[in-house]
Amino acid sequence: MFKPGIAGGAVLTAAMYGGVALKWLWFAIALYLAIARLKLDAAPLLIGVVVAQLGYWAGLVRLK
Repeated sequence: MFKPGIAGGAVLTAAMYGGVALKWLWFAIALYLAIARLKLDAAPLLIGVVVAQLGYWAGLVRLK
């Protein structure tokens, strides 16, 4: 995501989308490995992921 350095808006936007796409790809692979290969229970794993994501979003909210 930071590879372009100082660049125009279009280049930085493309880099940001690429970084987010790689993040979600890694996330999908990790979930696949946890559920399919390691045979972890899907419900607790997915509930934990959702709660962690909600906590992350709540942390981004700036209250004044």
